[in-house]
Amino acid sequence: MILAALLIGAAIWGLAHFWKDIIGFMQRAIEKIKVLYNTIVYGSKVFIKKMGEVYRETCKHYSKNRMGQWQETITTKEISENEVPKEIRERAYYGETEITEEIEAELTA
Repeated sequence: MILAALLIGAAIWGLAHFWKDIIGFMQRAIEKIKVLYNTIVYGSKVFIKKMGEVYRETCKHYSKNRMGQWQETITTKEISENEVPKEIRERAYYGETEITEEIEAELTA
């Protein structure tokens, strides 16, 4: 019983740390885009994919340039396997998977 509680606690801590790290990465990227391009970021999408021994997190940010044309800015980051929650690892194992909805849920929680 104690072991199960410890495992659940560790899983919850790992998931919370993962979301905090991804959200921080997204926020830093959005701020950098705002400064570099002097624009508003209208939306973002987040994907994760297994790349050998590591996972690649890709954030796609959507804004408009001064001419009013849509612009996509892509930022990527490598994450070690032990930093990715099991349920996300399982989804990313077979190819790139979008985790935008999970991040939105975490931001509104």
